[in-house]
Amino acid sequence: MHFRAFVAVSAIAALVQSSTAWFAGRADETRACDARLVASLEPRESQRPTRSGPRAATGRLIRSASPGIEYRIPANAKATLFAHTLTGFDAVVEFAAGRGRLDIVANPASPELVAEGVSVAPPLAKPGEYYLFDSTGFILVRPSQKTFSSFLIAEHEFNFENRRNGWPNEFVFIPGGTLKIDTLGARPLDGRIIRHEPTRVYWILKMGQTLPMFPLSANGRLSIADAPPGEGGIARWIGPTEALAHMAHRGAIVDERNVELLSYVPLYPPKRSSIDLSQRQNIQCLRNADIDLAKLVLPSDYNEASWPGFQNETGLPRLTERAMAKWRAMPRGE
Repeated sequence: MHFRAFVAVSAIAALVQSSTAWFAGRADETRACDARLVASLEPRESQRPTRSGPRAATGRLIRSASPGIEYRIPANAKATLFAHTLTGFDAVVEFAAGRGRLDIVANPASPELVAEGVSVAPPLAKPGEYYLFDSTGFILVRPSQKTFSSFLIAEHEFNFENRRNGWPNEFVFIPGGTLKIDTLGARPLDGRIIRHEPTRVYWILKMGQTLPMFPLSANGRLSIADAPPGEGGIARWIGPTEALAHMAHRGAIVDERNVELLSYVPLYPPKRSSIDLSQRQNIQCLRNADIDLAKLVLPSDYNEASWPGFQNETGLPRLTERAMAKWRAMPRGE
């Protein structure tokens, strides 16, 4: 039986037993979560490539499951202006053996915004497309075209001790109404619009009380070597997903109703030190799950392509042969 919270290991079996009534009282909610997850995954299952993962002599796909987690990211309807472009999508996340998959369920089109020389748009993926990710990078996979695009993570770390290693001393937030926003096409004074550059994400994941031996929160940071700013909306979930999976592996019971991700994405216009975007977001349907590792593998017949909309750009990152081989192989939890 799947639960929305993490199920503890036998070391705290007594606690799980005492919580049976509490879980039973949420059974209807759990079934609702199951229905939402299944509904969102059905289109993806029908599009699943048939040539990924190991095969038997007959050529049939061999499925290999591994304990992991899954949850849903609902669109943040309360976000405004730039922040909404990073948090306006709906997605399902799965993670096991050190690798994750984020499937875009909905990503409403919104105009590309420009302010003080920086343009921001939603993440590049469309519904039916997905990201594979780990601690070293992530790739956008487009099944309809059998292509993928890559993003390299330059720095990535998190901890459960409330340490903010590598964080700036402070963030500077623009007072409401003082940041002039135009649609793309409005030229800044110096004629420059920044559409891709290093993207940095700083985050705090609040998880609430579990047991005294387990932490209440995790802090981390991540830097993408080069990406459109909208991909920060995807990258902000990489570290927190690893943290939640780590908690599940240790046997912590995390109630999704106490989970909140607070993240900061600084943008660097030509004439300002930074525009710091702050976002708060919750999750749904957090649970333990046996993850089919074949879904975390890049199909062997997919080719690397430029980021969507950036086909005329030069110098965009490309995967090395070694990195590509890693994504085409089963994750090993490294």
